[in-house]
Amino acid sequence: MEHFNISVPEGVRDDLEQGMRDGGFPGPGEYVAALVRDHRQRRDDLIAALIEGEESGIDERSIEDIIADGRTRAGL
Repeated sequence: MEHFNISVPEGVRDDLEQGMRDGGFPGPGEYVAALVRDHRQRRDDLIAALIEGEESGIDERSIEDIIADGRTRAGL
């Protein structure tokens, strides 16, 4: 494993330390690696969703119908 030193503002350091404690990570390197993996996964999921939406074509429903369907699905 390679070493990578960074400087962060105090507030960010506090967040890193809290995240390490909350997640049970043994050190900042493991926590930052987990954050990067999570970021990559969310980015890949977003790209896949955007491609799926683009490939799905144009919806013939009105904006009002789309909103109403969304509210129904959300139980509102």
